Amino acid sequence: MEDENEYKKLPTEEKCVHKLWKARVAGYEEAIKLFNQIDDEKSPEWNKYLGLIKKFVTDSNAVAQEKGLEAALVFVENCGHAGKTTGEVMSGIVAKCIAAPRTKTKDIALQITLMYIEIEKHEIVEEELIKGMEQKNPKVVAACVSALHTSLKQFGNKVIAIKPMVKKIPILLSDRDKGVRDEMKALVIEMHRWIGGAIEPHIASLQAVIQQELRESFSSGGGAAQPTRYLRSQQHRVRDTPAADCADGATEDDDAETGAGDSGEMDPYDLLDPVEILSKLPKDFYEKLDAKKWQERKEALDALENLLKAAPKLEPGDYADLVRALKKVISKDTNVMLVALGGRLLGMVATGLRNKFSPYACACVQAILEKFKEKKTNVVTALREAIDAIYPCIKTLVYPRWIGGAIEPHIASLQAVIQQELRESFSSGGGAAQPTRYLRSQQHRVRDTPAADCADGATEDDDAETGAGDSGEMDPYDLLDPVEILSKLPKDFYEKLDAKKWQERKEALDALENLLKAAPKLEPGDYADLVRALKKVISKDTNVMLVALGGRLLGMVATGLRNKFSPYACACVQAILEKFKEKKTNVVTALREAIDAIYPCTNLEAIMEDMLAAFDNKNPSIKAESSLFLARALCHTQPTAFGKKLVKAYVGGLLKLLESADPAVRDAAAEALGTATKLVGEKNIAPHIGKLDNLKEQKIKEFADKAVIQVKVAAPKKDTKAKPTPSPSGKGDAKPTAGSSNPKPVRRPNSAKVPAKKAPASRAQPSPPREQELSQEEVDAKAEMLFPADVVSGMLYTLSS
Repeated sequence: MEDENEYKKLPTEEKCVHKLWKARVAGYEEAIKLFNQIDDEKSPEWNKYLGLIKKFVTDSNAVAQEKGLEAALVFVENCGHAGKTTGEVMSGIVAKCIAAPRTKTKDIALQITLMYIEIEKHEIVEEELIKGMEQKNPKVVAACVSALHTSLKQFGNKVIAIKPMVKKIPILLSDRDKGVRDEMKALVIEMHRWIGGAIEPHIASLQAVIQQELRESFSSGGGAAQPTRYLRSQQHRVRDTPAADCADGATEDDDAETGAGDSGEMDPYDLLDPVEILSKLPKDFYEKLDAKKWQERKEALDALENLLKAAPKLEPGDYADLVRALKKVISKDTNVMLVALGGRLLGMVATGLRNKFSPYACACVQAILEKFKEKKTNVVTALREAIDAIYPCIKTLVYPRWIGGAIEPHIASLQAVIQQELRESFSSGGGAAQPTRYLRSQQHRVRDTPAADCADGATEDDDAETGAGDSGEMDPYDLLDPVEILSKLPKDFYEKLDAKKWQERKEALDALENLLKAAPKLEPGDYADLVRALKKVISKDTNVMLVALGGRLLGMVATGLRNKFSPYACACVQAILEKFKEKKTNVVTALREAIDAIYPCTNLEAIMEDMLAAFDNKNPSIKAESSLFLARALCHTQPTAFGKKLVKAYVGGLLKLLESADPAVRDAAAEALGTATKLVGEKNIAPHIGKLDNLKEQKIKEFADKAVIQVKVAAPKKDTKAKPTPSPSGKGDAKPTAGSSNPKPVRRPNSAKVPAKKAPASRAQPSPPREQELSQEEVDAKAEMLFPADVVSGMLYTLSS
């Protein structure tokens, strides 16, 4: 008897793994009390149990297992490091608990599952539950489906991703077990509540009877879905939201961050898996497109059509050759049937790529517009469909205005005396330039603009339309004449680049360098072959001197082309990131300069996949350099271009690097996080970072203080309506400008008593006092006086998101 009670003297953690089930029960009970007593979620006391929690939930004794699950639930709820146990504990729950015979065991297992989701480990939880759907035991499968149903119902589709689940719909709805089918049917109905008709393509292959049942259930659904439970990082927002707002719909930003609000109609495109088609094209595809017989050309286009019909969502890649070939069919093919087919296929490619088609969009629009001369109805219809599909991929352009220091390169060749005279005149200039006369189409706008607005600067839109506003500094690039270099390349340029002798390869690169030095602005053209050749030098050349030279030349091409380089930018960024494994200083320096020159031709969203892959690379040099590049890129990025989706993705990748064993990687990640904090404000970054140790937080703060944002932060769009000009006395009694449609502001009564004058009987009653309106410039000035620059930047970021 004494031996049996010997366990009572053991520490709690030893009782929890004792061979006697009664000892384990006692250990679990003590653990529950202990877990409830620990105040600090980061206390070292938790670490003793990190490796034991899986054993709690997989206890071989049913009674002990139940008590172990209770202890595990309290642990997950209170421990700050509980997320580290998610994978192993969830696999144990799926294997041993989720379909257990005891009802209480199943209930607590579900509570633990939901608690892991609440502490933001929803991706791992969903992955383990989907793995459970592949088990042979139908009870386990049904229980996993049911758990996903409950998770989706409580947290919503912005937390529980629907895309991984839709692949299981046809499999589980045709399962032999009725319980599995019923649970899956309930899950599909819940999916429909959240994403609406986007679920339709995924039930189209089911039996007609099942489709009918599901659609009847859809129509009798319980209205718009709303989450009833939130992630830890969202809960403070929900608590601070008044009940009326929760009922009537919060702001768009609140919805995006909490998953609340209108569940809406999800885009079916988002549920599709991208398909790679470029490698599946027939080997003689491009040869057949150039064939003399129209039948052979049609055969090639038909092969492409079959691929595109089976791929409504395309895998991003280098579609330059394919798009160029289809453009040629549209522009030059003499067979109108093939022109129509080419237009239709180009539209399908644009639809399949969406925003990834943007590098090719403008050139395609030009070709289609020129081909609208064709009168055949089928051709015109196909071209209309193509241009309509391409339009959403076109990015708008912003053009600079007046010129400032951009004149400098054009006076550099003058005599020194004349240069000196001119610069003295520049420095004593009469301030910012403003037009004094306007086009007829602008004059009504100028008449309607109050005088104060004309002096202080109208709205951004007004400036763009009238030519008024800040003259700014013009980019010297805009005053240069573009130079055509492609035809000036040596005839054997590409052959020499493939030569075995490094001296011949260098000779080819030197010839290109001489051309680029004489051409700071390049004539737009087809640079695909040249860029591909330079990429090959960077990626595969064994001579590090040539790798560095290739990187430098690629940067010069990007600088010379500016936005016209965008079709090649993403592929070049990927090649450079991979080459950062090189340790030679001259190579790394050249690659840094190249990627910095390329970045203005692209954006953080376009290169996100390549950047995150670089963060996950095993090579610490690649991790460090990619983080440093991100830090530099953020200094040249508008806060509005670094939205919440990008913040979440990039910060998540950087947090992993912050735990690296390599100090250079940790410092680079901290610098990128610090720059991001400076760009969009701490309140927009902190929720994604969570709690870090003091040393890391201090390092991030230091980098945030050092970071210098190079772009001028764009202000929110101003109200274009004319506003009364405040008088010098501040009493709001200024007269409105001529042409203004605003009523005269009412004079505020003075605090001192003034004998009242009797108003004439015919005069209308005075309006009640009203608060003086402030112009946008006054608001900006007050904000800058009250808040630091990074806070103002964060406010603009929040307004624009």
